[in-house]
Amino acid sequence: MPEAAENTRAAASAVDRYLGSLGIGVRRLAYGEWGLCLPPGVAGCRELEMSVRIEDGLLAIRAFAAAASEQLPAPLLLHLNRQTRLARVGCSLSGEVWVHAELPVDQLQTSTLDRVLGHVVEAAAAIRELLRARTEGVERWPSPWADGPQRRWD
Repeated sequence: MPEAAENTRAAASAVDRYLGSLGIGVRRLAYGEWGLCLPPGVAGCRELEMSVRIEDGLLAIRAFAAAASEQLPAPLLLHLNRQTRLARVGCSLSGEVWVHAELPVDQLQTSTLDRVLGHVVEAAAAIRELLRARTEGVERWPSPWADGPQRRWD
């Protein structure tokens, strides 16, 4: 058996065991593909829908953070990308905001998976908190990653 296929099989087994141990809603969509639903309160007041998928030697994690109707300013998304670690924020052509992360499957460990999933959830929670503050008319927001100066929306 080629080494890449063996790595993928071992990674899929490790991810399956890890996600099953979380005690949350996990759906196995296909071999090497899972859907997660984190309850409200973990990343804002709404559920956080996530997908985890192994493909082409990478473990890809995606989380839906905000609808296009939320209209987050592009400079704010760029600022968030400069603040996040291991995860990044992206915007679809329709304006939906997603958080993404990838890991090579040959370097996958349970601790690394836990850390990256945590960063994805943290970034989605930060986006939702910014939206909540913006909806409530807060003109400045404290950076969730630093004790530095507060940021303005514009």
